[in-house]
Amino acid sequence: MSAWLRCRRSTIGLMGYGDVGQRIWRMAQGSEVRSHLMPRLRPFSRSLGTDLAHRPSVRHAMAQCTRWIVLAPPSASSGPRPTDALARGIALHSRRFVAAGRPGPVGVYVSTTGVYGDHRGGWVRETSTCRPQEARSRWRLAAEGWLRPRGYAVLRAPGIIAEDRLPTQRIREGRPALRPEDDVYTSHIHANDLARACWLALWRGRPARVINAVDGHPQPMGEYFDGVADALGLPRVPRIARTELDAAVADGRMSAMAASFFRASRRVVSDRLGPELGLRLRWPHAQAVVEAAARAESRAAS
Repeated sequence: MSAWLRCRRSTIGLMGYGDVGQRIWRMAQGSEVRSHLMPRLRPFSRSLGTDLAHRPSVRHAMAQCTRWIVLAPPSASSGPRPTDALARGIALHSRRFVAAGRPGPVGVYVSTTGVYGDHRGGWVRETSTCRPQEARSRWRLAAEGWLRPRGYAVLRAPGIIAEDRLPTQRIREGRPALRPEDDVYTSHIHANDLARACWLALWRGRPARVINAVDGHPQPMGEYFDGVADALGLPRVPRIARTELDAAVADGRMSAMAASFFRASRRVVSDRLGPELGLRLRWPHAQAVVEAAARAESRAAS
């Protein structure tokens, strides 16, 4: 699913129209874009479904759009490389963009901090070594390697949260986390802050530049779950040892994907998000999002 956002001088293609893509769309229709993020631009509301494997559709979309925000992840079926039609379209679009001498990146690709892999709780910055462990993270890193030489800036995002994107269902089901002595560090970004980072990266980012789109306040994952549970009046999840992860997956207490998050620990910060994009986060800590969700739930119950 793709969408177009037409502005006075540019038409922005949104490739991937999930939660963050829809937030970008809504943001572009509001006064914030005109007054702060993208002065002198007039977005309009029009969506286009595009079959990314259909060459004429891709060629038509590329002809209409001057920049792209790529939110759609690689999949097991497509691998790290986009479909052939999309690959050709992006390559032609990139050459045309560079030949025109336009400043800034051709587009923005939203990747994942999972490409850094396990750093055993160590601090991770944009220059840190990437050693992805999971297939989905390896695909993301490979996609970065394909798009960055073609003029795309890369935003590496961690766990995306919002008032309606908290692990409440997981907590209600009593799915375990690691005990404190085995716990791993995790990082977050509010979905709205990520949407704003995407916009700013289009105009202020640098081609092929990597930026960690994180709130800069990593915390132990179990501590994060406990904070959500306490704020929303839910029982805390049980804790298990790291050596019990495989057993928890085998008996259904934890999914294989969830277990993979407990096998990698890193404290991700960004040296570039504020200085290079000029982005001041509105949600600088996950706990602020949790507290906002608790207030909203309290108002709904009263």
